[in-house]
Amino acid sequence: MDLREILLTVSIQLPGFLLGIVAHEYAHARMAYHFGDKTASSLGRMNLNPLSHLDPIGTVAFPLIVGIFTQFSFIFGWAKPVPINTSALTPFKKGLFWVALAGPLMNFFLGLVSLVALALLLSFFKKFGYTTSSQEFFSSFSQILRHSFIFNIYLAVFNLLPFPPLDGSRILSLILPYKYRSVLEMLERYSLGFIILLMITNALHYLTAPFFWLGSKFLSFF
Repeated sequence: MDLREILLTVSIQLPGFLLGIVAHEYAHARMAYHFGDKTASSLGRMNLNPLSHLDPIGTVAFPLIVGIFTQFSFIFGWAKPVPINTSALTPFKKGLFWVALAGPLMNFFLGLVSLVALALLLSFFKKFGYTTSSQEFFSSFSQILRHSFIFNIYLAVFNLLPFPPLDGSRILSLILPYKYRSVLEMLERYSLGFIILLMITNALHYLTAPFFWLGSKFLSFF
């Protein structure tokens, strides 16, 4: 790919990427606020401003590495985690459960919205046809929605994996007996290796495949 193709591909993927990671952290912060923890709000992190959630590694370096690795056919990353004071959550277990689940649920929701918007776009142009100018708009916007759907599903499933510090491990910690929680804490030091293993084995592709199959079946009606 030349530089022009790379910039075009990144510009198509960037809206869904930024919306997905920022809304994910906003959902955590908003749910924590609902259960009594105002830490993220007081630090100015309960918003949808990408600059408030930018992480040098997760938002810049890692997506760049994934882009190079995949020839920029796909980018993946995360935002700076919002600070959560778990001792302020009331009730504690219910609050921790919903705070952890809020991020992935937001990504599933955004993925569904992107899919429905793409279906409506397909339906509109199928009914009214294309013009020369609308064809270019349709092509670009449909690709943005498609990548938004893909990225948000990937991010939701990724964060639900029961490996620290992902959201799935927080949910799992509420189920495990207390004596086994130290194992989760110990595993956190291997989190980067776990992410690299997911990339090498393409495990996320297989875990997300049922969602993409359902999405393709949904779009086939339009």
